[in-house]
Amino acid sequence: MITIRPALPADTPGPAALSRRTINAAYRSFLGNEAVDAYLSGRTVEEYVQHSLERCTVLYDGLVLVGCVVVQDDLIDLMLIDPSCQRRGYGARLLAHLEETLFARHDELRLESFAQNTPANQFYAAAGWSAGEPYFDPPTGVEKVAFRRRAPGATTRL
Repeated sequence: MITIRPALPADTPGPAALSRRTINAAYRSFLGNEAVDAYLSGRTVEEYVQHSLERCTVLYDGLVLVGCVVVQDDLIDLMLIDPSCQRRGYGARLLAHLEETLFARHDELRLESFAQNTPANQFYAAAGWSAGEPYFDPPTGVEKVAFRRRAPGATTRL
């Protein structure tokens, strides 16, 4: 049974462990081993989850945490699906739930992705998100791409 709900304090270790697994498995190809190892060696992941928990939504399949997403207003700050569970529809379900929730308050949603994270970028494009031009992100030292998605039926404000 799929459950999508706001994260609770008891969930804190789950999103942190999920983040570590996903970053370790998926980010090395474009951030490099040194950058990923340096990031994962500290407590940055746990601190981010703790700081973001009130803005985090989790997706469980039964008792197994499969995905999580962190939102800041109209910005999807982080979206992760466990690497062992990708390409099974979990990401699409989580993103659809998120869009439904956020479009009730915003006409347009935003997210950023690493430009070389091809699987994620293809996923967002297939889900109807529009990619901007890649740009250099000084904090990470790599190119990112900004995605946007307008609410169905939203009109452009002048």
